[in-house]
Amino acid sequence: MIEEKVFYVEDKEVLNSEILKMAGFKYESAATLGIEGKKGLYLVIKAEDSWFENDEVKTAMKNAEEVAGGLKSEILEKFRELEENAGAGFALFD
Repeated sequence: MIEEKVFYVEDKEVLNSEILKMAGFKYESAATLGIEGKKGLYLVIKAEDSWFENDEVKTAMKNAEEVAGGLKSEILEKFRELEENAGAGFALFD
């Protein structure tokens, strides 16, 4: 089953992880998302639930904090809003 998970990281080094690049992910800074009191990045990763159990993935994400509950929903909504706004901007050039 495909899962969509949100993680918070303070170290941008995780963005260079080859295994994460293969799965694909989106990220934004806490500031861009309007999350106060955080200076890092939020990552959204969609993958098979078994992928998250892979040892290589666990190693790459060892310093990441999984976000759950209401904050996860809020962050996912903000990502969708950013994507919609970006898409609307491209429509202006048609």
